[in-house]
Amino acid sequence: MNKALFALGVGLLLAAFVVVVGVVGSDGDDGPETSGSEAALVGPVWQWEEFLGNDDSRVVPDDPSRYTIEFAADGSVAVRADCNRGFGTYAEAAGALTIEVSGLTRAQCEEGSLSDEYLRDLADVRTYVIEGGKLYLDVMADVGTLRHGQG
Repeated sequence: MNKALFALGVGLLLAAFVVVVGVVGSDGDDGPETSGSEAALVGPVWQWEEFLGNDDSRVVPDDPSRYTIEFAADGSVAVRADCNRGFGTYAEAAGALTIEVSGLTRAQCEEGSLSDEYLRDLADVRTYVIEGGKLYLDVMADVGTLRHGQG
């Protein structure tokens, strides 16, 4: 009986060591820097760089600094969509993400603005990943991905 308990204890100790070494020793080269980590969302002002559609379409804003999203630790979000600014909330859990813009100015942006498209896509975001310093927001129904860089 004592040998069985000793073996069980050694096994648990080894398992804990493997987990700790795996976490501490990881250099991040094996995959995304962060997948589903709210802390990584919070802080930077993310600038929209590109929409990559799953139908091979591509939309690139003329000035990424005019299309931004900023996540706060309290669950609020600040958005700039060209000539409009807004606020709202977000919910994040293990890579799943929903964004709700509940307040927004309604200025008439110049012709060619991507304001409406950007806001529509943000409302349809369902998952995200942060990789290589970029934030990738995946739009529901496998429509495509919004890529953001840090501003």
